[in-house]
Amino acid sequence: MTHLTLFFLQFLFFSMPGTETDLMAQKIDALMSQYHLNHEFNGSVLVAQNGQVIYEKGFGLANVEWQIPNAPDTRFRLASLTKQFTAMAVLQLVQEGKLKLEDTVSDHLPFYRADTGAKITIHQLLCHTSGIPSYGRDKVFMQKQARNPVEIQQFIRERCSGDLEFVPGSQFK
Repeated sequence: MTHLTLFFLQFLFFSMPGTETDLMAQKIDALMSQYHLNHEFNGSVLVAQNGQVIYEKGFGLANVEWQIPNAPDTRFRLASLTKQFTAMAVLQLVQEGKLKLEDTVSDHLPFYRADTGAKITIHQLLCHTSGIPSYGRDKVFMQKQARNPVEIQQFIRERCSGDLEFVPGSQFK
């Protein structure tokens, strides 16, 4: 159903002239509202054309337990869905000569724990063979801190700079 929705949205997006953006927004809203009413979609939608947002709206609840509604700016824990985007961005930086897969974490994050950061390569990070423990398995962190914003450097210092689970490159996890 998701592929059909995306196809229909693309069809709408590319088949209408730019002067009819209000009509397009109405059609997108009608379509997405129907999916929501049919219990086939909960989430946030943003459609832009030529750099201009023409439609944005949240549908349903972001968190059922806490009754938090979705909004256009709702942040979602995407977890593993980000892996392919991260890999593509890293490989583009490699292609541009801005980094190498053999570079270590310490090469790019000087605040990272030096004795472990010097052992972990970017390639190992991309292949999930770095040895860095998963913060997602830390129940205390997930229950108390995961919903609160934190600065990247602070997160790395607190959650990623501890002891490694295994020698980098020796296991997949």
